[in-house]
Amino acid sequence: VGDAAHPAADEDVIPAEAYGSVCPVAACGLRVEHLPCGDGPWMQRLFGNPAVLATAESKAISRQRNASSATLAEGAVLGFPDLQSSGWQALAQPRAVELCKPDEELMLTTAYKAFGLAPVERLDPAFGAQEGMLLTFEKREVPSSKQDVQNLVRGLLKAEHVHITRLLGAFEDDAHLYLVYEAMGGAGLMPLRFAQKRELPLVQGVKLMQEVAAGISACRRHHLHLLDWSLWNIMSVDFHSLTPIKLFGVGLAGVLYDQHLPAGEPLESLVRGAYCFRAPELCDLDARAQPGVRSNPYKRLEQDERGVADVWSIFAVAIACMS
Repeated sequence: VGDAAHPAADEDVIPAEAYGSVCPVAACGLRVEHLPCGDGPWMQRLFGNPAVLATAESKAISRQRNASSATLAEGAVLGFPDLQSSGWQALAQPRAVELCKPDEELMLTTAYKAFGLAPVERLDPAFGAQEGMLLTFEKREVPSSKQDVQNLVRGLLKAEHVHITRLLGAFEDDAHLYLVYEAMGGAGLMPLRFAQKRELPLVQGVKLMQEVAAGISACRRHHLHLLDWSLWNIMSVDFHSLTPIKLFGVGLAGVLYDQHLPAGEPLESLVRGAYCFRAPELCDLDARAQPGVRSNPYKRLEQDERGVADVWSIFAVAIACMS
């Protein structure tokens, strides 16, 4: 993540020049190998090699056969409303920026860039102005069938929970699929605390993990899983308090993207720390992928393994937050 050209900073507040070149965690002297990662040496010392922990080779081969190769064609009609006629309009920046301190503003805007989000707003007849986060996918990049995408959106609209970022609507045009989520004014607070090495008190840490687990449990009732874990996926309502949290990105991995959110920044995998909290099974599937072949480890996981993978990642997040 970091190198000699971008040395780690010692200050408590992350310097602005660190962004766009290194991970905010690395900017404070922490590197990926210090994080709980399924294929990282620190986690391997605790739990062993992820390839050994993962399912047997015979099941891995079965996954390779069962993984669907269907893709969503450009121009495919999903039956969602048109975005232009939906009333959502682009905003120059999230409105929460007006309430942020400089370091908070930096992390909020970085969270938007990391996921490829854009701030939008519409006038709701019942509630007035409503702000949202727009996530855009190119249909030709979606590694799933039309039916898979429709089922996912139906599940996301049903999975309303206090600890899940709510999907407000799905829209489309000929080339794109659009998802609009409720705006999270505290997106980036969790990585900010971690990068600043601010200790999370035990009581608050337990509350945080309870909320994360509650969100995941609610998702499982709708056969939805997060799988692609990072601290950026754990969003706060504002920068005043870490909790209550809301999980962002549930259900997307394996259906709408296979390696990372394609609309994100080029350095998104460094900024988000994607895969730093992935389960050993995902590490194993990546290791088995053929060189040069685009893999979709999320989709290759058996259904009963996906819940287990999320629980493993929750534990990894707990270690990162409370150590």
